Amino acid sequence: MLEVIGTLLVVVLAVPVVAILVWRSHARQKQVEANLAALQWLAQQRNWTYKRSDAGSADRFAGKFPFPLKSFNASSKHLITGMHRGRPFSAFEYTTHAGPVGMRRRSDITHKRWTPYWIIAVALPAHRPQLAVEGRNSAANADVGARIQTGHEQFDSAFIVSTDHEQFARDVLHPQLLHWLLAHPIAHQVAFRFERNELVAWQPGKQDAHKLEPVLNMLCDVLDQVPAAVCR
Repeated sequence: MLEVIGTLLVVVLAVPVVAILVWRSHARQKQVEANLAALQWLAQQRNWTYKRSDAGSADRFAGKFPFPLKSFNASSKHLITGMHRGRPFSAFEYTTHAGPVGMRRRSDITHKRWTPYWIIAVALPAHRPQLAVEGRNSAANADVGARIQTGHEQFDSAFIVSTDHEQFARDVLHPQLLHWLLAHPIAHQVAFRFERNELVAWQPGKQDAHKLEPVLNMLCDVLDQVPAAVCR
């Protein structure tokens, strides 16, 4: 009799738990579908191109976090390409289990979870030296070279700057841009870097239709404030 009562209690307690798990799974799926519809709608409204999945277009980013050291036909999702404020751009979601800089050996990543990142890249007129700017709370692993101090105490306490060309970094990060970045909330959350002929931003998480244009605008604002001669 006690065994029967115990079994009934387990069943009674398990039913609401299962119901909650099913409800949460259904809610997550609804959220994914809503975001997908929003991405497609946004692309259509802006005359951009949308592809649900893509192979190969992310290979050009290989070698820099969050991408692997080498890449061939890397798969990405929700690829959007087009023009924004007169500049070509691409945006997509990329999933990786690569660890932070300095933790890319196979033995280091076996216990890491697969993590999605959303990437936005705005085209530059020419290849430029590497320069990364990362809010200290962004956890974006933006290092691309030696870390430097700008000399602006408040900025240096809020951001990490790394580069393989110090003069380029100082030409880009002039005092007016430093003040602007300090005052811009997105700049503290989304790391960005000059990489080859693109300005690239990335952040952990899935491609989000509501974040796409604000981050695009931030990148374009940064480029608008960089002296033209520096990016030629």
